[in-house]
Amino acid sequence: MMALAKYAVLFLFLILLASSCSQGNKQTSTGLVKETYMAYRKGDTALLLLSHSKSLFKGTLQISYQSTFKDSGDVRGFIKGDTLIGDFSYRHYGQPTWYRDPIRMLKKGNKLIMGKGLPRLTVGIPNFSPAVPVDYNEKTQLVFIRHSNAITSVQN
Repeated sequence: MMALAKYAVLFLFLILLASSCSQGNKQTSTGLVKETYMAYRKGDTALLLLSHSKSLFKGTLQISYQSTFKDSGDVRGFIKGDTLIGDFSYRHYGQPTWYRDPIRMLKKGNKLIMGKGLPRLTVGIPNFSPAVPVDYNEKTQLVFIRHSNAITSVQN
């Protein structure tokens, strides 16, 4: 029964992926670029709806773990070169408590690679410790692939 649920989620993800047409980025009247990214790794799926200028970004992120748990919330931060640096404010699986963790993503072409580092708080702001390099290994981290804006919202 659990295997059937995993295949159903994978099937839905593939349908969303296939239904995305190749319109690319959409620029709003405010100059923000809106992009949709999807990721899949070892049964985990993620959807990132991102709006950004040349220096700032914001959006929503939903990560489903093995079709059993879900983290869903907002991302925001700044862009430095090819790296998005910010935080992810989210609720875990519908719990009432909100969490706030650092987030980093490396942009490579039409992909964003989620980084993993040593989290810490500096004056209440989540970030990664500079003493430990952030890992952007595509084999072990979520890799988001840009798609058209066929999806316009994330349900919590």
